[in-house]
Amino acid sequence: MSQFVNSLLPSNIKVESLETGIDLKAFISEFQHLTGKETDRGSCSSRPSFPSDVALENTRVISNETSSAQLNPIRDLPSDITCTTLVQAYFNQFHRTYPIFDKSTIQAEAAGMAFFGDHEPIDINFRSVRVYLIITLGAALLHRARRVSDETLARFRVPYHEVVRICLEDPSVESIQILHLLALHSIHDPTGWQPWVITGLLGRQAMSIGLNQNMKSGSGSSFLEMELRHRLFWSIFSMDRLVSVSYGLPFAIDENDFDVPLPGVTMEEFASSQQADYLLTLQIARQSIALRDLEGKMLSQIHLQSREHRTQFGDGRDHHRVIDRFCAQAQDWYTQGCLYSRMDDSDVPIHTTISWLTVNYHRILAMLYYPSKLNSQSSTYGPGRLQHIAQKYIQSLHVQFQDGHLAFSHITINRLLVICRILLHCCSSTTSHAELEDVVDKSIIILENFSPAWESAHLCCLQFQRFKRIIAAAYKDNDFTSPISTRTKNSTLESLIDESESLIERIMGPSSIHNYLAITRSSDRAQRNECMYSQADAFRLDG
Repeated sequence: MSQFVNSLLPSNIKVESLETGIDLKAFISEFQHLTGKETDRGSCSSRPSFPSDVALENTRVISNETSSAQLNPIRDLPSDITCTTLVQAYFNQFHRTYPIFDKSTIQAEAAGMAFFGDHEPIDINFRSVRVYLIITLGAALLHRARRVSDETLARFRVPYHEVVRICLEDPSVESIQILHLLALHSIHDPTGWQPWVITGLLGRQAMSIGLNQNMKSGSGSSFLEMELRHRLFWSIFSMDRLVSVSYGLPFAIDENDFDVPLPGVTMEEFASSQQADYLLTLQIARQSIALRDLEGKMLSQIHLQSREHRTQFGDGRDHHRVIDRFCAQAQDWYTQGCLYSRMDDSDVPIHTTISWLTVNYHRILAMLYYPSKLNSQSSTYGPGRLQHIAQKYIQSLHVQFQDGHLAFSHITINRLLVICRILLHCCSSTTSHAELEDVVDKSIIILENFSPAWESAHLCCLQFQRFKRIIAAAYKDNDFTSPISTRTKNSTLESLIDESESLIERIMGPSSIHNYLAITRSSDRAQRNECMYSQADAFRLDG
């Protein structure tokens, strides 16, 4: 009997070591529920379908397991790709938006670790995981600039289960920094956990240790420690908004649940010879926070509003005022960014380029005018305006791609999926389609450059390719004045719209706000069918 029970327990726990009288059934069930017994804990491709709040409340059981996974050194890298190169790439770009680490500390830690070449695997701990994730993110940045190939990038593999496990064992600033890196990595990983899962975990862990609270000077912490906590919170806030808006799902951190000052310069940074670089980093971080804050408010106030809150807006004029207010704020954000923007060059931070500002500005507008329960009844925000915004977005995105600044990530794919649905919505509502050909071609070029591992990118690319064939068939012989035929509009186009809506639901989930067009379309179909049945019944009665 003891041998059978031991087979159900973790390898480092024996039934003989448990207290007499313990509820074995409950203990074993709890363990199996959390770990799935031996569930590929070191696998990089395991992907849970939703965040597990239970795991947060039961870290004691998980922490009893002994870590078995290790970080394997990366072999056969190009000679110009070194640990120093990758760390520098991370601090040149990602650190500007999320300034949560000290560069000299990370460089010193990286210098003492043998991640490249024929070396023994490295044990997983906070220090090794932190450096490994930073160099992996550095490789993703060099991949954007075409300095790292798809094959080379695929060699950087992160054991998600083990990283999450060690972070849950020790809820602290250090472990949350690592979870933040893991969330950032998951955005750029085609075979890892879903970013919304990791970000939800990250936000809740941050709240659990009080990062959402303003530390006062009398708390016993130094000014530097307080400032680093504030920066970490705002980095998590930005990440939370970025991912939630991309998936069209609620946040992990509510906008009413924090009281933290914006990142500011420390005395050490102000007195440093690199003062200008520190100030630029904080300027970029604040600009990014302002963007994510604006996106978050638009998501919550326009797309996630409950019926009770929507009725408070009154008539259409109130709706117009809300939309116009957000539009003015978006314009102000763009203008502020242009004040410190630079020429689009590979040597400047991505977030100071005009192309980055333009992409995000038009994406904000696309989100603002995307059909929702708030603006669906307004004729002012029609298909023509939305189509123009979507076209501007793709044109700006293509410039980013040409400059080597485009992120090959879940975020980019999700946005293109929504843009494709917007263009299909506008195409089915108007007859002005000639200008669509160019932006559809640009979208195809971008999506074709994702590696084969990005299945969702290639499914999205197939949709744009089908869309291109529909446009070509409708306007053959360069006759751009002929409207799309009724047959094409009612069959091929409708079929593609069905496919687009199905893919959005599959990738972003049935609760995503990006399903609104599918919901209204389904409702319209049901009403038409009901009307047809009513007419048929009336005809039979008359007969």
